Amino acid sequence: VMLSEPLDQVTLEIEQPGEAQQIADRLRKQGNVHQYIVTSMRPECLRAIKDYAPEVHIGLLMPDITDEMIDELKRMGTEAVLLNAKAVTPEKVTRLHREGFDIHVWEVKE
Repeated sequence: VMLSEPLDQVTLEIEQPGEAQQIADRLRKQGNVHQYIVTSMRPECLRAIKDYAPEVHIGLLMPDITDEMIDELKRMGTEAVLLNAKAVTPEKVTRLHREGFDIHVWEVKE
């Protein structure tokens, strides 16, 4: 699990679906699950979190996004999309905001 701390939200990255229950239990114990967002590059990890703890906010890390993936993310109850900076366009930002997602941008520094 990787941890980072933006100004208003703590981000946890989950790498295995089997970690979902333990992470959700720890967040619940902290008392304010909405202060956290659990992210992953693996949709099955995020499904495991939402199945066990629907109140936990989730976000999918991805290099780019398709219309099909937007539909899947909505079905999963995803709150955020974490896109590679190279894939971000004004049109994608507008669409994702219109669909109700928060957008986080990441990049790999060489």
